[in-house]
This record gives sequence, structure tokens and C-alpha cells, in this order.
Amino acid sequence: MFSLSAQPPRKDSGADGPLMLLGTVLTTDGKPLQGVSVRIDAQNLRTSTDRDGAFVLQVKNRNGKVKFTYVGYIPLEANYTIGIPLHIRLQTKDNQLAEVEVVSTGYQKIPKERATGSFEFVDNKLLNRKVSTDFVSRLEDVVPGISSSKLYPDNKGNLLNINVRGVSTLRSERWPLVVIDGVPYDNKGADFGKGAFNNINPNDIESITVLKDAAASSIWGAQSGNGVIVVTTKRGKFNQPVQLDVNANSSIKAKPDLYYYPQMNTADYIDAQQYLFDKGKYNSWFRNRLRNPQPVLWLMYNRRNGDLSESEFNEEINRLKQLDVRDDFLRYIYRNALNQQYHARLQSGGEKVNTVFSAGYDKNLNELITSSFSRVNLKSNSQFRPVKNLMLDMGLHYSEIKNQESLLGTAYNRLGKGLQNYPYMELADKNGNPLEVNVGGYNPVFRDTVAGGRLLDWAYRPLDELDDTKETQHIRELFATTNASYSLDFGLKLNFLYAYQRASTALEAWRGIGSMAQRDYINLFANWDAAAVTWNVPVGDYRTIEHWNNQTHQGRATAEYAKKWNDQHELTLFTGVEVRKIQKNVTSSQYHGYDPETGSFKSVPYGVLLPKLNGIAGVGTIDDPNRYQLYRNNFRSYFANIGYSYLERYLLSGSYRKDASNLFGVRSNDRGQPFWSIGGAWILSKEAFMQQSPFELLKLRGTYGYNGNVNNSVSAYPIISIQNEAHYITNQNYGMITNPPNPGLRWERVGITNFGLDFGLKGNRLSGTVEYYVKNAKDLIAPDRVDPSTGFTTLMVNSGNIRTRGWDISIHAIPLRHRYWTWNSNLVFSYARTKVRHSYIENENGKDFIGAGQSSVATPISGMDMYSLLAYKWAGLDPETGEARAYLNGKVSKDYNAILAMNVHDLENLGSTVPLYMGSWRNSIGYKTVELSWNISYQLGHKFLRNSFDNNLFLNSDIGHKDYALRWQKPGDELTTDVPAFSYPADLGSQVFMRSSALLENGGQIKLRDIRLTVDIPSAARFKLKNCKVYAYMQHVGTIWRANKRGIDSEYGFNIPEPIMTSLGLSFNL
Repeated sequence: MFSLSAQPPRKDSGADGPLMLLGTVLTTDGKPLQGVSVRIDAQNLRTSTDRDGAFVLQVKNRNGKVKFTYVGYIPLEANYTIGIPLHIRLQTKDNQLAEVEVVSTGYQKIPKERATGSFEFVDNKLLNRKVSTDFVSRLEDVVPGISSSKLYPDNKGNLLNINVRGVSTLRSERWPLVVIDGVPYDNKGADFGKGAFNNINPNDIESITVLKDAAASSIWGAQSGNGVIVVTTKRGKFNQPVQLDVNANSSIKAKPDLYYYPQMNTADYIDAQQYLFDKGKYNSWFRNRLRNPQPVLWLMYNRRNGDLSESEFNEEINRLKQLDVRDDFLRYIYRNALNQQYHARLQSGGEKVNTVFSAGYDKNLNELITSSFSRVNLKSNSQFRPVKNLMLDMGLHYSEIKNQESLLGTAYNRLGKGLQNYPYMELADKNGNPLEVNVGGYNPVFRDTVAGGRLLDWAYRPLDELDDTKETQHIRELFATTNASYSLDFGLKLNFLYAYQRASTALEAWRGIGSMAQRDYINLFANWDAAAVTWNVPVGDYRTIEHWNNQTHQGRATAEYAKKWNDQHELTLFTGVEVRKIQKNVTSSQYHGYDPETGSFKSVPYGVLLPKLNGIAGVGTIDDPNRYQLYRNNFRSYFANIGYSYLERYLLSGSYRKDASNLFGVRSNDRGQPFWSIGGAWILSKEAFMQQSPFELLKLRGTYGYNGNVNNSVSAYPIISIQNEAHYITNQNYGMITNPPNPGLRWERVGITNFGLDFGLKGNRLSGTVEYYVKNAKDLIAPDRVDPSTGFTTLMVNSGNIRTRGWDISIHAIPLRHRYWTWNSNLVFSYARTKVRHSYIENENGKDFIGAGQSSVATPISGMDMYSLLAYKWAGLDPETGEARAYLNGKVSKDYNAILAMNVHDLENLGSTVPLYMGSWRNSIGYKTVELSWNISYQLGHKFLRNSFDNNLFLNSDIGHKDYALRWQKPGDELTTDVPAFSYPADLGSQVFMRSSALLENGGQIKLRDIRLTVDIPSAARFKLKNCKVYAYMQHVGTIWRANKRGIDSEYGFNIPEPIMTSLGLSFNL
């Protein structure tokens, strides 16, 4: 049932001093057990093991008996002799759940069985099942209650983009708090660019605990309203020989499927342009210096003027109709992305010291040939036990990131004029030579003759300019922690922590003279006469640098007391105080006429009104982004936790925290806010009447309490912003009040009620958790009406309330366990729906709250879902004209002005734009040394308005859609299509159509998210490689089922879904 081993007596065994009993307690597979009760009843002595399973106890007798007890494990009594360290291995109880999970709140580690709150634990194996550069994406489709957003690909890597149990705020920070080794981690080093969570290498993480309710997370107070993600990094172990762990992998990602995008057919596009040309839409464009018609329009113009024959025109038009610009993008702009990840960790431990050092390197060549990412991680952690009961833990983490993109867009629908690019655009000739592209700007006649042709070249050749602009982000971060803990023999443990985070972010933008954008800007401020051209913006490159320097100091002192008596009662008390100081300063500078070889630059007349194009384009000032900003925020907190258990089956918990900050309140008493929780649990499976039941674990629990949220953009004091440019009237520097005084401003509060059921059948064949929760977010900071005499009509005050109701279900099953075969199955289900209980909106125009074109728009309107899908009620097309129709006041109408002016409360509410039901079904089948696993995800219960052909958008911006081919063209077409007739001049009918229920689609879908194959290689032991594994991983594999029949992936909105990625890796120990 257990194993015990001893070593020869040590010289310091106590013959001439105190009698010290030393030892470690491990599981049968060698994992340290923290919190094991170590008791010598005959001497009334007790202690508990630390995170490494080690214990030290001063005893009175050289020999005796010592007891070891731990929840879920068989109690053990062993004989001891001073001078012989004990090495105990505890086994789980018969038919007991295989492993007792220990969850971390960031302050404490507690067995999950003893917890009353809602915790989700992700161990190292599950975390490393995925292959990715960041750890946040590894939580998706794994943790019930976590949802992610992929609607805005530009946010990927910049924001956390995940929510815990829906949203809990209207205008404040909406992402969960990240805690690294017990320290809140500032996730945003700059207002834009890569988020700081990218600094954390997933290979350095031991486990992650997600705190979801008040009892679990209220200890974090005003920072925990959005949930808490607690990351525990890897530590060394005492009494462990030197070990080297290596993990390396490479991933190849396919090019994006540009043909997924519903681009208008080129032939249809050119025909539509011909229709508009014949209608006279472009007649004035050819003589307007501010207009530059597309190439096909110049062909039409030249044919009409007799400068191009009919045969020459038809030949060129037919050639252009065969082109698709996506072909050139895939050939010259996109590549197969290649991600490489290498990581090594060296660790060793003696009796009093252990150390771990790791180094990681990531290099990503992204799908755009102008985009790359690299990261270096160095991490060191050492633990010391210099004297009895004292533990010192010192950690140091350094990371360096370089992220590089093109300053100007190069992606499909970003390069040139973006969505306005014509579909027959050619980037290169048949030999691959870059071509000039006509994408707007000035009329060619004007460009060639203005200033006598002495200005810089306005020609735009995209492929030649790919490397002539860059946006580079350098992030360097140092994260240091020092932790000292001292345990007293009577059950009191003192802990002191200091953490320092220093991050430096440099954002550099460079625009070379080789780019048309730079030449255009220089030309814009040029003046000339017959003799010479005066360059107010010097000829040369442009460079701007923005430096963000962040410093965070945190100090914490805690005391923890644990006592158990009569083998019936157990009490734990935890209390502490912490202070936190955050400082950020921003400086920026710019250089015109910059020479990258010498570093020289030239001065320019900032703030001076200058003629644009010699006065042809009016006057203006040269952009001046120079700025200096300084932020200082101070926080002070007091907190306490209490836990009580009776007979190890009746559990009570409580927590209290008071946060204070300089951001809130004018009076000292108004700056603080208390947050608290209470909870209880009943472990029915330990009752006598349940001993014959099929349950190994059956536990009921419930909690209630308040968390909070912070909004750093507002303050109780007036905020004045000093502008960095002169006023356009006075030409003087000035400031303006952006926020008036708001002395009543207070923290946002989130009240959470949570009920849970944990169960496990004997034999561990079926186990799981079912939870129901209600989140009431109150005092949310949002705009509300104020007295106009203040100079403002609205003010950001505590005015909003929202409520989220939901279910989280997690079920684990072992359908097969026979000899060499094992089959594990995990089902995750989440339901969450957020309703707005109170919110003020100044503008009630309905069209501003309609999520058209596969977008998701917030609807903070009382009584509605936070993300409601609103639309005009569609009434079909007019059978005679093909014009759009909708219902107005219950009647079919074509009064477009009145329809577009409808109040938001009069729109049709079609449901939610965010999934109400989501989750995954993950399976793993193992045979001997081979394991195959796959994960199927699902998102259900949401709707969206798909995109389509917008008559107005095409006329005004040249943006088409393939649905143009489905437009109404003759009576009777209204029976098979809802796309209005194409017309010029246009009415507002297309705006009604694009926001109507005619485009309603079901967003539900089921995907095969990933597949992983792992093969153990025991034969590698001959080369001294232990635990050698080869693994292959595929992500974004495909769609199993989709509710809409148009092939639209609702998860990505208007954007192109991520293509399949394949990884191959190797890991081993030495």
C-alpha cells in the first residue's frame, strides 16, 4: 500500500542538538504532495509538507511513530529514527479518483475536494497537448466557461481575447486577470502591439487554474470581476539528480483560402462599371485632379474618344475579365507560415537547495512575407532551506520579443485601397516583374504636369515597395520575485513576497523614400515657383519611435494558520496585506529626412500652417505625434480567508478583501471598496448512508459574493489633456478637459451566485462537475446623462447593470481500460447569456445597433442581450421594380428614410450574435506506447446577418460582392432572390436590405479542432534519452457540420478562417 525507504544516519542527526525529523512525501508515481498532515500524536506535534512534499519536524524522542494523512490517500503510520530521512509514498484509496487535484488561488494551494468555489485545473499534460506560441490559446475548447473571440484577427496576440463566463462590464477592462506565480501580471505594456502575455513561454508553465466564482477569485478583489487565470510556473525539486528536459517542434501553416472571400466576379465587376460609365457616372472624373478612374474606365473613355479601337478595347477587356487579384496575392504576398519552437530546462536539487534554469527560443515566419515574430525566454528559479522551517524562493524571468510587420497593409483587402481594390488588379506581369497599380490618388494628367513634373514620382508598385515600410515592436521584460516563508511548529506560517516587473516597449515606424506613401506626403507640403521646389518636408525617409516604460512594484505579507483537533474539526485562517504601485511613462519622437545609414535627419516647421501642393489643396500643418505621458496608480489591499471543515465532509469558507486606489473617490473613505464571499459544501459520499452507493465522490457546494473591476481611463478628479498640436484657429498650443470632476466614482462590482455538484463513480470510470451560476454586474462605468451646466451632456459614471446566467458542465469518462488499451473521453459544455438590466444610450437610432455584414455589435439596451441581433423586418422585393421593402409600423413600406430612422426598440430582435452554447468533446485512445487524441468543438445558439451585394457601397466605394450575380433583373426574380436590382442613381434601399432579416443565418457549427498523435520511444533509452516522445499535431482540421448552407464560418465573422496547421515535435529527458 505504500513504500518507505531510509538512508544511513547523518552526522547532523541531533546527537548534540535538537532532534530533527526530515522527510518527503510523494505519490506512487513520484509527484510531491503538498499539504500532507504529518503528526506525532504521542508528542502532540504536527506539521505539513511544502510544495516539494518535504517536511521538517523538531521532535522530543529519537524513535517513535509518525502519521501521514491526506485527502483521497490511504493514511499511513510509520516508524522513525532520528538521523534517517523518511521517503514516503502514499497511495490513493481503493476505487479512489486517480489523483487529487490541487488548485491554486494565486495566494494558496488547496485540494480541490476541500474547495467550495469554482475552480478549473489544467495540468501540464493537457496544457502541452496543443502546440502554440502563447499559453492563452491553449485554454480554448478545454476549460468550461471560457469563450474566445476571433471576429477581429488584428487583435490576435495583442489582446487576451478570452472571457470567463461571458462579459462583466460595459466599458472597462473586459479580459480576465492573469496571475503569474502569485503576482498580478500587467498584460498591456503599450496601448497597441503585442500583449505582455506573449512573454510567457508555455513550456515554462507547470499548471493553470481558472477562478470563476466569488469564493475562488474574490481574494483578488477589484481585479477579479472578469475571472482570474492563475499560472504556476515550473520549479525545481529537492533531492533530485541533475536532469535536462528538451522540447522542440516545427509547425507549417497553409496559406489562407483567399477564395473563401465572396469577391465579386471580375466579369460582373467590369460589366457593372460599363453600366455606370454608360449612365454618365464618371463623366467628370477624367478632368478632376482629385479623381483617378480605374484602368477599365480609362479604356472606356479612350474608346469613346476614338483613341482606342473597338477590337483593341474588346481584347483588353476580355483579358482583364479572366483575372483574379487573389491569384497574385497567393503567388507574391503570402507563404506557408513556419513556426519553430525550442526549449531546454536544466534542474537539480539537493537537500537544502534546488535550482531550475530554462531557455526558450521561438521564431515565426508568418503567412505574409513581410511579417515575422521572434522570442527569447530565460528563466531561473532557486529554492533554499537554510534553516529549519524557512523556505526562500527566488525567481527571475527575462523575455525579449521582436515583432515586425509592414507599416502599410500588405494583406489581401489591406494593400493599396484595401476593400476598394478592383478584382482584376495585377501585381506583376507574366514574367513576375512588378507592375504599377492604379489605386486612386490624383488624376494622372495632374500628377504628370503639376510643378512642371518636378515633384517626386507618384507611381505605386506594390511588389517593389513591400520592404520600404516597417513597423517593428521590441519588448524587453524583466520579472523578478522573492518569496520567504517561515513555518512555526504550532501551525502558523508567515509569508513575505516582493515582485518587480519592468517592461520596455519600443514601437518603431519607418516609411522609406521608396514607398509611394512617403513620396506622396513629401509632395503634399511642397511649394514651388518657376525657379525651384521648396521641400517643407525634407526628401528622405520618415521614422517615428514610441517608448513605453512600465514598472510595477508589489509587496505582500501573509499569515496562514491551520489547526486540526479531535480528528473532527479543521480550521484554516489566511490573512494579509499588499501594496502595489504601477508607473508607466510614454515618450515619442519623429524624424523627417531620416537617413538610416548615418542616422541624420532634418528639422521641419511643426505647428505652422503651410500651403498644400502650393496652395492647390489648401493649407495644413505637418503631423506632430510627439508626446509625453506619465501614469501612476497606487493600490492598497487587505484580505482574509477562512475555511472550516467538520468530519471532513461539511465545509464552510469565507473571504474578505478591501481594495483602495487613488483612482476612485475624493475623500479617503470613498477610495476603498470591500469585496467578500461565503461558501459551503457537503461531501455526501463521506456520509455513512452513502457507503454502499456507486459514488466515490458526491459533493454539493454553493457560494455567493462580490468581485470587482477597474477602469483606469476615468478618475474622480478632472482630467485635462494637453494637446500636442496647435489649435487650428489660434495656432497656439492648448489643453482641454476630457473628463470633468466625478467625486462619486466607485469600483465596479460583480455579484456571483454559484451552485455546483461534483461527482465520481467508484472505479473512476465516470466523473464530472455541474455548475449553475448567476453574475450580477453592478455600478458599471458607462456614459449617462448629467447636468448640461457642467459643460458635458454625458459623463462616465457608475450607471450600468448587466446579468449573466449560465451552466458549466464537465464530464470525464473512461469507456475502455483493458490491458494495453485505454480510452479517455472528456465532454465540456457551457451556456451563458448576458442581459442588460440598466444602461443609458444617448442615441436610439436603430441602424447604429445592427450587426450587418457578419459583425457583432454591442447592444447595451435595457432588457436586451448584451449582443442582440437586431434587424429590419424584411418584406421581400417589389415584384415590378426589384426594390427592397421592409415593414414599417406593421405595414410593407419603401419609405427608406423612415425605416432607417426607426427607433432601436422597434427593430426585430432575432437572437444573440454570440454563441449561447459552446464546448468540446475531447477523446484520447492509447495502445501501448501510442496515443491518439482529437478534440471536437461546437458553438450553437447564435445568429448573424451575412454579407451581400450593397448597391450604395459599390457606387460610392467600388466594393462588390458575388451576390451581384443573384440580383433581381426581371419580374419573377423576387421569387428566388432577395438581392435588390442594381440601379443608378441609387436609393437607400440597399442600406435597408443589408440590415434586414433577409440575410439572417444560423451561426451554429461543429468543428474538428485538432488531432494529436504521440509515440513513446523506449528504445531511445540506449542513448540515455528518457521519456523520449515524438508527436504530431494538426490544428484547424475542418468543419464537421455547419447550420448555414453558404459555407460561412461564423466564428471569424467577415474574415477568412485560419488554415490548417501541422506540427512535428520531439521531447526527451537526459
